[in-house]
Amino acid sequence: MAAVQNNVAIVPLSTDISHSSVVVRTVREGHWTSEHGLLDLSVNNWSSWSKHVEGILQMSGGLDRYLHGKTAEPDSALEPRANENWQINDAAVCAFLRSKCAPAELSIIEDSKSSLATWTTLLSRHKLQGPISQVSLIQEALNVRYSTSTPFAETTAHIRSLNKRIWDMGTPTVDSFLVILMLIALSPDELRNVRDSIINGISSSNAAAPYTATNIVSRLELEQQVRSAEAARLNPVPNEAHPAFSKSSRDTKSRDPKSRDVCSHCGGERHQAEFCIQPGGNMAGQTIADARAAKFAKRALKNKPKESALPSSAVPKPSKDSTSSPSIIHDANNRAYIVDSTTGNAYPLHAFPSTASEAHFSR
Repeated sequence: MAAVQNNVAIVPLSTDISHSSVVVRTVREGHWTSEHGLLDLSVNNWSSWSKHVEGILQMSGGLDRYLHGKTAEPDSALEPRANENWQINDAAVCAFLRSKCAPAELSIIEDSKSSLATWTTLLSRHKLQGPISQVSLIQEALNVRYSTSTPFAETTAHIRSLNKRIWDMGTPTVDSFLVILMLIALSPDELRNVRDSIINGISSSNAAAPYTATNIVSRLELEQQVRSAEAARLNPVPNEAHPAFSKSSRDTKSRDPKSRDVCSHCGGERHQAEFCIQPGGNMAGQTIADARAAKFAKRALKNKPKESALPSSAVPKPSKDSTSSPSIIHDANNRAYIVDSTTGNAYPLHAFPSTASEAHFSR
């Protein structure tokens, strides 16, 4: 029966019955070997799987041409039988592909209506996977070693195959190659959580919002901050270990002639050896208040008017073991005086301004 298109009767070709341009082919599935397994993204076996599929379809009367759209679909009006044969062949190729895919792959190609669409979808999914799969292949390639137990030609062929698969995934840019190197460097098990986090970021990225090396650097900086804070919490640094409290720091200051805050005798801070009250110190046996007053008295003596000094007859005599530093003496009424060891003049202690806290002379 003639078909009608646009009110024009289309008569099928007479040769379509006797010599159809397309004949039904059978997929020679018996040539499939179990070593190739099912196509599975998680095992990264696209390269070997796809080659095996194409090889079997080539042996099936050229059915591999359906994968690449090289066998055109005949016009159903002019060649109804050829068109029907083409549909049968295309469906057979689709069924063959689906039978060799893991369950996770089937959900990806369930909407593909032709063998060409099915193959193209799988190709896009597996061949152009980006840096993650390239990292896996690069690591695999770097672990390959020549051995006397394996023919060198076989190992070379394996390396060539890995190299081709790596470059088939796309030529890396400067940034994407840096991403690859950083992912390889994150291989240690102790950094698995960081690596997984970055991989998730890459997986969810797209052309409009790519996951770059800058994103990885930011993630690593965050991880470093977290680890440093945790280390500080678990292993707090004692005050003695701080430079401000360390003996070595005090020793350094005591050896520095320009330092006025460290005692060269006892190593204490905030006073000099001249006013040290520790055993063997210049003011040993006296109180902190005495040392404090003596320190400030020394500063003030140069500017203190001589009229404020007591007459020599009224000045209590200092002890014989007085030193060259200003000393504190008391009269019969227990009033305190500061004696200038150079001039011998004595000044009432209350004549000097109040001083810093006793903490100024820490032991």
